[in-house]
Amino acid sequence: MVVVEFTGIRSKLYRECLSEFPHAWDEEVRVIKKYLAHRKSEVVLEVGAGSGFFSRVLAGSVKRLVVFDPSEEQLQAVKTLEWAMLN
Repeated sequence: MVVVEFTGIRSKLYRECLSEFPHAWDEEVRVIKKYLAHRKSEVVLEVGAGSGFFSRVLAGSVKRLVVFDPSEEQLQAVKTLEWAMLN
């Protein structure tokens, strides 16, 4: 089995792509928000959180978000999100 982590240059390129194409995930975000619209009291586990792109959407829609990623670098990126801006 090959394990590929989104660290270093891969993580940097992903962030650059999102900044160049900010609407790339609009449909997915819309679906997530629609699905979670009536689940404000739920606790959600996000597995493979990466840099936290979807964590921002999830955190603003549920009671509590628990984030997991096998990459310590990615978890550090999630920790730096400006969570106060999500609500």
